[in-house]
Amino acid sequence: MSWVTLDELITRLGLQNVNPYEQAQLNGCLASAQSWVEDVTGLVEAGGEYTDYKLDLPLGSYQLITRYRPIQSITAYSRIRGGVEQECAVTVLDSVVGAVVIDPPAIWPPTGINLGHDPYIRRDVRLVYTVVPTSTPPARIKEACLELASSWYQLVKTGPYKSESIGDIRREMDVDLERRIGYLLKGYCRASV
Repeated sequence: MSWVTLDELITRLGLQNVNPYEQAQLNGCLASAQSWVEDVTGLVEAGGEYTDYKLDLPLGSYQLITRYRPIQSITAYSRIRGGVEQECAVTVLDSVVGAVVIDPPAIWPPTGINLGHDPYIRRDVRLVYTVVPTSTPPARIKEACLELASSWYQLVKTGPYKSESIGDIRREMDVDLERRIGYLLKGYCRASV
């Protein structure tokens, strides 16, 4: 299942009598476009469990943004200097944005680790969280997927990428397309700290 159907893309492009090879190209463009939009917005169609790694963080409390959202549940684990991974306290500031604050584990420093007087000690954090699926995206996100998929398909069929695979053109965006997609996704892009 996808946010945009093959029929919607065919209608957008005004195509008729689409053969199986063209259908495969269109489906590839749709999948690439949705994947790109999911990466930019942090919204995912399927939901499920995800893991983010945040490396080299300071020892105190630290605010982070998860890669995907909205968060349903989350657990954080901290590791320092090759020590044992310990569970951290996590406070969800905003589940829709994916903003969380992680605190050091209850037993700090970890048993067997001598922190000494090193002011530059850092830690690695692993966030394991479940995301609520976005089965029906807002209209502007759906439009962004359609716009990207149709532009990429036209590049494959008529542009300089005629013989290239869909994956090769995924990064290709002219200035006008970038502006249109930026406008459509305004307000939906993943936040950063």
